[in-house]
Amino acid sequence: MKRILALIGVGLLVFMYVLTLIFALSGSENFFGMMMADIAATILVPIVLYGYVLVYKVIKDNNTEEAPEEEELPETEETDGEQK
Repeated sequence: MKRILALIGVGLLVFMYVLTLIFALSGSENFFGMMMADIAATILVPIVLYGYVLVYKVIKDNNTEEAPEEEELPETEETDGEQK
């Protein structure tokens, strides 16, 4: 799960950086706004993904604690076919 979220985060950040570079090279008036959004995303995306991982751990741990335990059957004496 951690690897998947990390790859999504990296992909999102790389995509945003490439778009900002394209806007900068094309002389777009939106460059400054895109650059500020990239700086904010560089900080916020890892924080949000870390939060998702923490929530996932808590939910996963709660599910394993609430799982019913296997009932132990009482041991029976085997009598090799003899009846008491």
